[in-house]
Amino acid sequence: TKYLGRLNLTFDDNGDLTYFAGQPELLDSSVPQEEDVLQLLEKYRPQIDALNSEVVGKSKVILDGDSIRCRHEECNFGNLIADAFVMYKASVSPETWTSAPIGLYNGGGIRTTIEPLDTGEITRGELLAAVPFGSTLLTVTLNGSDLIKTLEIGARSNGETSAGEFLQVSGLKVVYNMSQPALSRVVSVKARCGVCTIPTYEEVDPSAKLHHNHHQLFGHGWWGWPLRTY
Repeated sequence: TKYLGRLNLTFDDNGDLTYFAGQPELLDSSVPQEEDVLQLLEKYRPQIDALNSEVVGKSKVILDGDSIRCRHEECNFGNLIADAFVMYKASVSPETWTSAPIGLYNGGGIRTTIEPLDTGEITRGELLAAVPFGSTLLTVTLNGSDLIKTLEIGARSNGETSAGEFLQVSGLKVVYNMSQPALSRVVSVKARCGVCTIPTYEEVDPSAKLHHNHHQLFGHGWWGWPLRTY
């Protein structure tokens, strides 16, 4: 790591915090490395290097994971992730083409771009660096009105911040008007059907039940969505 966080705390006899102070410390060449830690790292380095170099996929294009762009607009890496959620669910849906035709992934979960090798190969190390949050894929049911509210939360920043709540989607066609006030920017939403033989997009009915896939951190309220309260 490049920085080490130092935090000083003082508590009184009752266990109440009375003082705190802290700052990051740069671990440059003036900070000696611990020999026992270095030896431990060298012990496991071959296995870690082998794991990181394992080829896990291929792409003919650059997967754009720019940390600013994906937090404010659609990016192809976000499309891929959200599509993957839907395709996985489709692979285990026995009755219709899928039981959850919508995928949502927050732009803040994408940390860097992947530029495949000349062969198009992508390694596990590259994937973990770009999408470092290991969490469970969840499928939930929302009213159309709750889905619209979730999209509004994702679009509440108009470049003022990069909090990461902007949503990368699959199975939705969303029109925003970013000139409108926050939480009033969704103009229209069309959703793809799941219980159908030919998937089509229809305007979202606020009272309709919609099934979508997202990752666990999203559902736990990270980045501002109160999905756990719906």
